Amino acid sequence: MKLLITICAVLFSFAMVNAEIYSWTDGAGTMHFTEDYSQVPKKYRNKLTRHAEDEDAPSTAPAAPRPAKAAAKPAVSAPLPAGSAPVKGRDGKLLYGGRPVSQWQNEFRARESAYKSLENRLDQLAGQIKRPVGIPRERRDALPQEFKATQQEYLKALKEYNDLNDAANRAGLPAEFRK
Repeated sequence: MKLLITICAVLFSFAMVNAEIYSWTDGAGTMHFTEDYSQVPKKYRNKLTRHAEDEDAPSTAPAAPRPAKAAAKPAVSAPLPAGSAPVKGRDGKLLYGGRPVSQWQNEFRARESAYKSLENRLDQLAGQIKRPVGIPRERRDALPQEFKATQQEYLKALKEYNDLNDAANRAGLPAEFRK
């Protein structure tokens, strides 16, 4: 009972920090995220994407240690904006927002993979918090903090995915190319 009260108190007091997040894709196609600009390799700084925390985001976490997936889901593709049309590139392939379909698809896969792996980790942590049988006391005590940190990462990754979906909408990318 004490553990449950402690978890609830910690989660109620949780407030998201407004920070800028930087993302980039390395040569292997892996998406990276950091809040520290100095952690971005110099060769990727010219292809860096900046993301500011949304000021309208909720400032507290849910009362119970539940994965955020129950409350937040990826944005559903909206209808295409009027006037958004693909352009043919030099190689004859269609470009949406100046990017080929394959680039959009790689980025959607990477961002979806990022938030889904964090979603799975939240499920694991929630299960461990709910049933801490066999977990050493030090580890049990650290679980709520780890849950909070993972939840922050999850919300950031989900926001990145939704921002990408918004950019795809503005570029006129059809929904079937977002998988």
